[in-house]
Amino acid sequence: MKNQSNIQSFVGEEITYEEFQKALRIVLLYKSQLDIKVKQLSKDIAGVENLLEITPDTKYYDVFDLRMITSISNYFRYVSKDKHFTGTLKELQFISPKKYLLLRNVGPKSLIKIQNVLHSINLQLAT
Repeated sequence: MKNQSNIQSFVGEEITYEEFQKALRIVLLYKSQLDIKVKQLSKDIAGVENLLEITPDTKYYDVFDLRMITSISNYFRYVSKDKHFTGTLKELQFISPKKYLLLRNVGPKSLIKIQNVLHSINLQLAT
């Protein structure tokens, strides 16, 4: 009872069930509007990497997201064991697609992202 009296003193009056339902509908409508805006912004952001001026000497961490950076680093650390990997895009052409796909959290979409970036600088993955 003490909490209810604190709530009433804070609000000033008791809220009816109908008022609560109306407020809930407003909040849900606002959430759906935000969801639409987030989807649109996600689409807009997805193409940003295409606007970057990249060269074969661009560092891969300037182009890819954190998950991709981690998978590429893991490939060169554990699969190829390349001690001289400097992190440039031109080095990605030496990735073996079959071995890369064996890494945890890596799938065909990740491979396609690398292929698209390499294609944009006139390079391709090893076969």
